[in-house]
Formats: sequence, structure tokens, C-alpha cells
Amino acid sequence: MKKFKLQLFMALFTLTLFSCKVSAQSYSEGIKYLSGDTPAKILNYPENNPSLVKHQSFYHPDNSNAATRVTIIASQSNNNGWLMDTIWKIEAQSLGASANILPQTALNDTSFFASTDILIISSGETPLTDISYKVLVNYLMSGRSAYLQCEYMESFAPDTYFPKLVDTLGGSFNWISELTEDISPVTILGTLSTTPYKATTISYFWYGVSGGGDGTITNFLVTNGNYVGFIFNPPNTKYGELITTTDEDWINKSKNDTLMANILYSLKSTSHTVGVTSEVNVKFDFNLYQNYPNPFNPTTSIKYSLTSESNVKVTVFNILGEAVKELAAGVQNSGVHEINFDASKFSSGVYLYSIYATSLDGKQNFTCTKKMILLK
Repeated sequence: MKKFKLQLFMALFTLTLFSCKVSAQSYSEGIKYLSGDTPAKILNYPENNPSLVKHQSFYHPDNSNAATRVTIIASQSNNNGWLMDTIWKIEAQSLGASANILPQTALNDTSFFASTDILIISSGETPLTDISYKVLVNYLMSGRSAYLQCEYMESFAPDTYFPKLVDTLGGSFNWISELTEDISPVTILGTLSTTPYKATTISYFWYGVSGGGDGTITNFLVTNGNYVGFIFNPPNTKYGELITTTDEDWINKSKNDTLMANILYSLKSTSHTVGVTSEVNVKFDFNLYQNYPNPFNPTTSIKYSLTSESNVKVTVFNILGEAVKELAAGVQNSGVHEINFDASKFSSGVYLYSIYATSLDGKQNFTCTKKMILLK
């Protein structure tokens, strides 16, 4: 879907990290995305799939009279041709669940917990951060289950964080090798091939990453001896389940509805609240993240986090060190902040963006500078 373009990008550009220093002494979304209300007929995907039957069992795990609540993190904010979010929404609704699509920035805090039984991160190119990782750890520890879409390169953020999530929650997992070109058909194994629907193969699987883990990992997709789909069940049975596959095109291109339904049923059956909801306290570190996208033309998003309420200044410099744009200045709350940089009036080239933050109590200073490339 985007393999060669991304490979070219990786070959041409390596991110350069400048010095970041912490010395000891909510936002707006800004990205347009489709809400998920696109008519199913536009997707060539039936609203009421005749091969799937609504089951009374697909209701809220703690309340038999309430529908299971599925929260889907948007995929179309990166590319409006990536319809995975809408396809997941239609699939969940066809099973009797309530489903909503939220922007990717929803993963920056825990506010979605209280209205979520199942979380679907629908794009393998979701720009997850260390903050997203902390939120996902808390989410799974709260007893709720999730599907995390990975992609065909270990360097993508979801691929990077899947092993970390497994390790943090008591398991072990490693990626083995990146698989290229068409690797279908892929055989579906175990309960996800039978419960509640018969699902034997995936006919479209373009690239992927093979992997394996300890006894907490169940392999459920295999092609030519390579496992490319995994279920993680933490040793602590109060934690939620985590499922991943390493190509999103099996959803976006082939819409394998029976496997999607089986994944939703598995997540529903393992999702249980243990009393940790939106009150979970996620501690934020001082950090300046790499802008996204990068290279960019003409706009890019710059995200940073603050440990405490601070005086903040964010500035863009040209390669000569001259300030060309002030993006933020003033007092800001702790947490994650995101600002957009519009470089329509700037020439192509390398630019630097810098943050200087001082906590209001005067005990902490944070400075950091990173590089970004404007390519027109």
C-alpha cells in the first residue's frame, strides 16, 4: 500500500536527535480525519453483513443489557485511503456493539477508559509515543483488552511498542524478520479460526514481520513457517488481552470479516474492569518528540510533554540559528501539547525546533532541540 515510498524515505533520511536536558531545581486535535460515518456502500462493505449474525452474547462484559463499547483510534488522519477505522466500526456494529472513532491524540491520556471495553488501534502507522505507551500499559492493567495494528517494519511505532508492552506486563516477545512482497495465503490458527466463526485463511497479506515469544504468546497467523499474528495474555489474569497482526492490508484490502469478528469476540471475552478507570494517574516527563510527518510539506505537527505547569517557549530556527517562527510562549499545564507548524512561506531545507520550559516552582528547567526537513 505504501511500502516502496516508505522504504525510499528510510533510505534517504535518518532522524538526528539533538541534546535534550532536564535540570533539577487541552490541546486541540488539529488533524482532520473521517469520523467513521462513511456509508458502507462507498466502501463496498455491507452495513448488515449477511455472513455475520448479531449475538446476544456480544454485550457489555459487566452488564448484559448494555452493548459492548468499542473505541477505534483513527487511521484516516494519516491517509484518507486507509479505511481500517471505518471497517472496524462497521464490523463491531454488525455484531451489536456500540463503536466510536477517536483521533489518534486520544491515546495521550486516559479519559477514553471510562467509555471503552475494547480498544482498536486501527493503523500500523499510528505515531505512538512514550506517553501513548504509558496510557496503553494502564489501559491493559485496568482489565480492558486491545487490538494493536502493527506493520511490515520493526521500526514503526506500534511494532516497537508491542514487545515493550508484552515485557512490561510479564511476558517476552521478539521480532524475527521482515517479510517482503505478497506472503499470502496466511493460515489462521487456534480459537481465532473457529470461534465463533470459521475462518481458515487470509487471501491478502502484503509484507509483514515474523516473531515469537514465551508461553504468554499465542501464534495465530502463519505463512511458510513464519508467524505474523499474535495474542498476548498476561500472566496476571486481571489484565486485558492484546492482539496484533503485522499487516493492515488484510483489513483495508480484503476485509476478512470473519477473522475481524473472531478478534472482537476474543477481546470482548477477555475484557473486564478491575476498578481502574479514568482516574489513573499517568505521570508525564519533560520531552520533545520528533515532528510528524518528517520530511514534510508544508505542515507538520510538533508534540511535547511537560511534567508540571511551566513557562514554555517553542521556536523554529533556520540552519544558521536564526529564529524564524515562534510557535508557543506562555504558561502551560502538565501533560501533552501539540502544535502545527505551517511552512508554506518558507523555502525547502533543514530547520531546527527548540523548546525551553521552566516549571513554575523554579525547580526544573528543560531544553531540547530537534531537526526537521521541509521538502517542497
